[in-house]
Amino acid sequence: MKLEEFRRLPTSQVTLSHTTISYRRIGQGSPLLFIHGWPLVSATYRSLIPELSKHFDCILPDSPGLGLSSWSKATDFSFHSQAKTWGQFIEKLGLTRYSLVAHNTGATIARLLAHKEKQRVEKMVIFDTEIPGHRPNGATLGLKFLKLPGSWWVFRKMLSKRSFVESKQGFGYAYQNKALFNDEFYKGYVTPLLTDTQRWKGCMNYVMAIDWDVVDSLKDLHGEIEAPVKLIWGEKDQFFPLKEAEAMGPQFKNYQGFVTLSNAGLMSYEEKPTESVAAMLDFLKPPSQ
Repeated sequence: MKLEEFRRLPTSQVTLSHTTISYRRIGQGSPLLFIHGWPLVSATYRSLIPELSKHFDCILPDSPGLGLSSWSKATDFSFHSQAKTWGQFIEKLGLTRYSLVAHNTGATIARLLAHKEKQRVEKMVIFDTEIPGHRPNGATLGLKFLKLPGSWWVFRKMLSKRSFVESKQGFGYAYQNKALFNDEFYKGYVTPLLTDTQRWKGCMNYVMAIDWDVVDSLKDLHGEIEAPVKLIWGEKDQFFPLKEAEAMGPQFKNYQGFVTLSNAGLMSYEEKPTESVAAMLDFLKPPSQ
């Protein structure tokens, strides 16, 4: 599914106390909630949807501060508060049982959500995400830089240069296949941040709320998540290394295995959508399907 085709899907809204969540919903079957990471939007999952929507009721929201969902001065972007926001969103939709698909910071939030919603979350698929005890290359230094006066303005200027975006100082870790730094990548993820100041500020508020202590605490929480969990990872992910991800898997109480996507980076499911869908269906579909 191309970006413009995804954008043409009908959009609905759920209003909460501090945000209005914008989401798309397509397909039929058991609910499957997708949570994206920073600085992405729900369209990042667009290549997975044509096949998955044949089997599941796919729910694709934009996170507060990212995409079409709003944010306000009352919005708390911390990981725990975002998990609470998704719990409220689920309540508004009237979901009693659902499965989760999540990536990057979205999967950190999803793990907190699954820990809170033990009786509702049926299964969880986790793509390349934060690992307890690990600090991604440059992430700590980058967050320190963004606390300096004027740094947001500088960072936004840097994002206007393709050479920076595609470098390791920018988002070069996203893909092994550099051809994916194409028009859809820029239209979907970069241009909105350069042209919409409110979205830009929301994006930056989101990243500034990253808390490594919460990430490290997941080592214990993993063992308390009831839902079966499957990890799918890019073989060449240099941001969240494969070996450390494999070591994380057995921390989960109901660990259902690890799938490696060859020659894929941080955004592995965008690089290898066919292989990703196959691994997801093998795990998510009931035996009778």
